[in-house]
Amino acid sequence: MTRKEQILLYLSSSLHPICDDCLAEITYCSTRQEANQICRKLSERNLISRNKGYCNRCKRNKIINQIRSVNPIINQNSLQKKDSPDPSFLSINESEYIFSNIVYSWHPIQADTNSIYQFPNSMTPYMKFLYKLPTIYRWVIQFPDKKYLYYIGETEKLCPNRLGSYLNPGPSQETNKRLHILFLDYLRKGCHIRLDI
Repeated sequence: MTRKEQILLYLSSSLHPICDDCLAEITYCSTRQEANQICRKLSERNLISRNKGYCNRCKRNKIINQIRSVNPIINQNSLQKKDSPDPSFLSINESEYIFSNIVYSWHPIQADTNSIYQFPNSMTPYMKFLYKLPTIYRWVIQFPDKKYLYYIGETEKLCPNRLGSYLNPGPSQETNKRLHILFLDYLRKGCHIRLDI
């Protein structure tokens, strides 16, 4: 995963804007200037916004970065509007449309800047910091013959809470205990198990 992808991944899952200094530290940029250059280029491409504001992490007023909200690409075949005899006169009003197409892209979580996390490895400090946000996740079980099984879930905090409950399930966590045993069995069969968000 490139540094640009790490920055976009963090910003897309972050609830609050963040300054270049904090972003450089979180994504292990070599310098603050590296994060600044990447963010300025992302801003020029309209992928993020950069404005003066308050950074919730360092509690200072600085230039902060935030992912831009995504405007849906409207496919006329995916829209329905009540009482509209001529589709060429449709006005854009979200309450009047039903959007039937949603696209989601999965990315493996990183153990650090150079490697993908594999079950049952322990969580790294990098993971605990970068992935402590709400997310949809999926376990990917890859068999030796390149077939796959998936388990999809959602959580308020992936690391350390949710992943920790898979690695060391508590006595009352029946689903986590069952999946932990299944995952260990798959590993004995030569499978690889990773976690995507």
